[in-house]
Amino acid sequence: MPFADPSIRARVYSFNDLEATPVKEFSRQSRSVGTLLLLAGICAPASVVAQRQTRMVAPPEDAIRFVVLPMRSTDKKLGVEAGDAIRDKIGDEFDMKRDKFFAVSKQNTCAVLDAAGFVCDSAPNSTTARLLSQQLRADEYLEGQVSRPTTGGVRLETRMTLTRNSQLSQPLPVADGRDVGRVAEMVAKSLRDARKQLVDYRACELAINNQKPKDAMPAARRAIVAYPNSTIGRLCLAQAFVNSKESPDSVIAITRKVIEIDPRSSPATELLADAYIGAKLEDSSVAAMTRLLTLNPGDQRTIAKVIEFLGTVHRPELAIPIIEQALVDNPGDPQLTRLYWLILLQGKQYKKAVAAGETLIKTDTAAADSTFYLRLSQAYAVDSQPRLAAEAAARGVAKFPSSGTLLVMQGRMLRQAGQTQQSIDVLKRLIQKDPKAEHAYLYLAQAYLELGQTDSAFAALKEAVTQGEDKALVGNTMVVEGNRFYKLAAALKPTSGADSVARRQAYQKAVAVLAQADQIASTENTKFLLGVSAFQVGDAAVRENVAAKSCEIAKLAQDSFVMAQTNVPAGGKQNPQVAGQLMGALGQYTPVVDAQVKKFCK
Repeated sequence: MPFADPSIRARVYSFNDLEATPVKEFSRQSRSVGTLLLLAGICAPASVVAQRQTRMVAPPEDAIRFVVLPMRSTDKKLGVEAGDAIRDKIGDEFDMKRDKFFAVSKQNTCAVLDAAGFVCDSAPNSTTARLLSQQLRADEYLEGQVSRPTTGGVRLETRMTLTRNSQLSQPLPVADGRDVGRVAEMVAKSLRDARKQLVDYRACELAINNQKPKDAMPAARRAIVAYPNSTIGRLCLAQAFVNSKESPDSVIAITRKVIEIDPRSSPATELLADAYIGAKLEDSSVAAMTRLLTLNPGDQRTIAKVIEFLGTVHRPELAIPIIEQALVDNPGDPQLTRLYWLILLQGKQYKKAVAAGETLIKTDTAAADSTFYLRLSQAYAVDSQPRLAAEAAARGVAKFPSSGTLLVMQGRMLRQAGQTQQSIDVLKRLIQKDPKAEHAYLYLAQAYLELGQTDSAFAALKEAVTQGEDKALVGNTMVVEGNRFYKLAAALKPTSGADSVARRQAYQKAVAVLAQADQIASTENTKFLLGVSAFQVGDAAVRENVAAKSCEIAKLAQDSFVMAQTNVPAGGKQNPQVAGQLMGALGQYTPVVDAQVKKFCK
């Protein structure tokens, strides 16, 4: 461990007199925090050998131990000066024996920071502050920041925090004055006032722990009376309301007041969010829950809770800007990036989502599972970027070659990107490995149809049914294709005999496809389209046969009208007017066709 004196294997610090020799500043904070954790875990209070010692008066055994940390500041010297001044003024404000309140000396504080690899003239972060207080056996600690406003003088913003739970924190009034000594005196007096709530707060906390929320309420209220700006007492009161199943409105009112006093209060924000959920105030609950995330960006429990909650609501537009700000404050945080990615998908903001997804797998490679690549590909597709969608699916296939879902996605996206033959190759490769892969034959058929390979498409669709594909889905695919042929035929305006033949043949293609669709999955819509297409074939054949005088064409017209008479009525519910007109026309055509058959088929 990085101790100042290499001849000492471990240093153990008590509240006896001690002054440690400063060491060089360590640049790696994580290493220092780890050392402090180790000290907190293995060290028991005892006497310490140091390079210089002075004798100090030992505090009463039952005294409250309080740590004052260097203040955060852009001026390091000012931060140290403010911390020292506050510590001195606390010594003036509190009598150690009478108040049983003891501010841990700077020497003891510096010694522990020294052994952990920190320097005493730098303000530790919140995690280190708590660990330091635990090592010094402190009940409470004070941290904050000091600045020199542009108008001159000194400003101190501080908060008292309970060591056993760093989320139980009480902001003290902002102290403004002409010099450090004056504002430090104001902080010491504010600290005395703020501590008036603690006896009753502890009574409330004990009642909560003993599952007696009704007993906790009066104790919490006494804490608030003792210190009107109490956040700690109000938090206990809110928890008592929750535990006794009071209405959400009671919790909302009390936690809003806490947040008014201390906007950084994470427990108040969480209680408020839960209360909003209980009151079914969706917009407010989303805002509170996502704000909770910004207050605890790296906390796994909070992240899991927020993700679970946001998965049950459908107001991502409220959450997105808050998470974006959290990412500004915590750039590169993988958990926040993952949450941002999922919320963007939920909010259908696909352009932002694909960028967030690409960022996510750079910051957290473990996030790149098969589901991630599928979602990324889908996001690119919906954002009208089929080429990138196919590439995303291909990346997933390269990493998860046995994923049929990704191969299907790759095949679909290749076709949408205009690479139809490559799509067919991918889908055929998948079918060889897994003939029952979901929708594989269906997408293969669509690719064949796109290339005009109708026979191959129909063969694939029939095989799809054999492999268990939904008949209605297959039938609908064929209906869509039959309708396409019908529209192509209707667009042909015959100006010559050759044009008339082409139009009749186009309608025949529609009939062939729709007849197969009707066999696979018969619906009223399919039958109606089939009947209308058959009528058009018969109509074109009759007109063509005026000049052709062909028995074959006459029989084609006759068979087509029989098919129309059979199927048009089945779709009459959808379009009774058209159905009625067609049936009337069929009545007029029948004798004409019968006469052609009799005349030309001798």
